[in-house]
Amino acid sequence: MLKYYSFELDDWQDNDWLLEVLKLFLDKVREVELNCWNDEIDAINLAIDLGFRVIEIQQFLIRLSGTTVMLDLDKIVSLKSFIQTTEEDEEENLLPFFSLFIKDEIFIEHYARENYVYKKEKFDLAVDILNRHNVEFH
Repeated sequence: MLKYYSFELDDWQDNDWLLEVLKLFLDKVREVELNCWNDEIDAINLAIDLGFRVIEIQQFLIRLSGTTVMLDLDKIVSLKSFIQTTEEDEEENLLPFFSLFIKDEIFIEHYARENYVYKKEKFDLAVDILNRHNVEFH
């Protein structure tokens, strides 16, 4: 089992920090898995347009597979239709995908609110980026 270092977001102003953090993990070609809820049609279509292929369709979730080469960050963060509605309010998500996993590097869950980094050096770099962008996290 891989050891990880984690951070959960509390508050942020924009998603510029997310681009910087993701770029830390794009230095080599690695396997990537995306998970989307079945009703997240725009996110699923975006993943397919980027070259990801569907590897499993579950009752509520679709799993897609690809590589880091396919992660066009500009296209991913430009998709603005990923609003999460709850009974209390609407919240804009940071990513259109429920989860994004870069093998042996990082596992991003709940639309980038929960992040698990597997290498201490990259975790420390990610924390530096969060601090520089005044992102509140724990």
